Amino acid sequence: MADKFLQMQQQLRHDNEDLQSYLRDLKNWEADIKQKDEALRQTKDTQDAVLPPIRNQGKRKPKQARKKKPKPATKPSQSEAGDQNRAGTRHSRIRAYDYRSWDKFDVDKACAEVDSDEEDEVPATQGENGEEMETDTDSEEERELERQRRIQEANMEKDKGNALFKQGKYEPAVVCYTAGMEADPTNAILPANRAMANLKLERFEDAERDCDKSISLDCTYIKAYARRAAARFGLGKLEDAKKDYQQVLNLEPSNKQASSEIKRIDRIVKDKEETERQKLDGVYNIIQAVQKPVHLRSNKPLKRMVIEEIGTGSGGEDDDATQTTHPHKPQHTTPSGRSEVSSPAEQRITGDCHEEDGTKSSETPTPVPSEVRVPDATQTELPPTVSQVPSKPTPPVDIPGIPSSSYQLQSDWKQLQKFSEQLFQYFKNIPPQSYKQLLQDSLDAALLMRILNLLKEQYVIHSEPVYETLAGLSQVKRFEMNVMFMSSKDKQVVQELFSYMERSGNVGEQELTQLRKKYQL
Repeated sequence: MADKFLQMQQQLRHDNEDLQSYLRDLKNWEADIKQKDEALRQTKDTQDAVLPPIRNQGKRKPKQARKKKPKPATKPSQSEAGDQNRAGTRHSRIRAYDYRSWDKFDVDKACAEVDSDEEDEVPATQGENGEEMETDTDSEEERELERQRRIQEANMEKDKGNALFKQGKYEPAVVCYTAGMEADPTNAILPANRAMANLKLERFEDAERDCDKSISLDCTYIKAYARRAAARFGLGKLEDAKKDYQQVLNLEPSNKQASSEIKRIDRIVKDKEETERQKLDGVYNIIQAVQKPVHLRSNKPLKRMVIEEIGTGSGGEDDDATQTTHPHKPQHTTPSGRSEVSSPAEQRITGDCHEEDGTKSSETPTPVPSEVRVPDATQTELPPTVSQVPSKPTPPVDIPGIPSSSYQLQSDWKQLQKFSEQLFQYFKNIPPQSYKQLLQDSLDAALLMRILNLLKEQYVIHSEPVYETLAGLSQVKRFEMNVMFMSSKDKQVVQELFSYMERSGNVGEQELTQLRKKYQL
């Protein structure tokens, strides 16, 4: 039932777009007709109108016309003869009220005269090659008919592409949309539809170019901005994608999909910045030199380390300098286990203390700056400090109850997102049949992927069934839109869940096939 309702919504949306396109064409045609009508009115026939005679005019005596002197007879040309015949015909025109003359009118003779006049008329203007030139009116009509034919052809190609797109045949759909764009380059819907097909094929650069063309034709087309944002998101242009989603909100402030995508982009950018900051501000455990007072230092004498240096030979060739050290016993370490580095000043103080105790100078060798106290290898490891031990968050004592609204669900999710086991138990307690009523219009791409990742990480480990959960999510509003904009990485998570269901064998093949269609796999 939900599939039929979604299909009906899509069909109504496409029909509305077709209707708007048809109305735009109709308005353009109406404007052209008005221009032609105005031109015809301006070129109105200027011939003198034949009016009936004035009343009582027949009672007056007609004036006698003066006789003109006859001109010498000359043979008129063919054009002049035709003009005289037409003039005579116009002069001897029968009045509408003269019924006696109409009774004597010979129709056949008049038709024959009209035919002869048409034959005597000069043919249409011919070009240099002898071909007849079309008049402006005929050429305009033919251009208009050709334009209408191309628009109809583009609409047919668009309908074919939409049908193929619904069947999941994206490559043939691209071909149909391309043919439609060639037929009608002024249609902004066709490049936007081809961009959607390219998004499905993960051709993000082609999709971005198609959206640019659609926006250049119609700067108020919301779908073109949304699809270009999706293409730029796939290309990693997060800031440009955010600008497109903001433009969608400017044109349609109630668009929830654009709002959720902006929040998603902000979250991704924030996570990246946090990761980079952690890399730069990494904690390096540097062993600092230990400063001890004199009375806490060891009283054992230091041992001299003999170092032999081998310099360069007489032949000028460099020999490797080696250092030989006599073996010695491991030195004393402090109770804290830290290595003790004695500075020359400290060593001098130690020597003075031994001499005050009556020890001979020969028995206490004079320390040199290169002498160090080397701790035992088993005692060099430092105990972890408080800052080095990762602090584990204390899990909450009680798991929240079943949420009654989407706001409560998201609030509880934020509270439990660091405790995977508690989050698993919490979400498991929510009946899948209540997802539609619980989420309503609040399901966005981020929340959907958090749920799917929870299924992958916890449900699969605990061998819990996931079919009912996936089926319940498919009944929520805006689910199809979120699935449509899933990335390849997100689709991989869904594919792993379906593979898990196939391995478990608890779901029939028919149910899996229907669910795959809903997730567009």
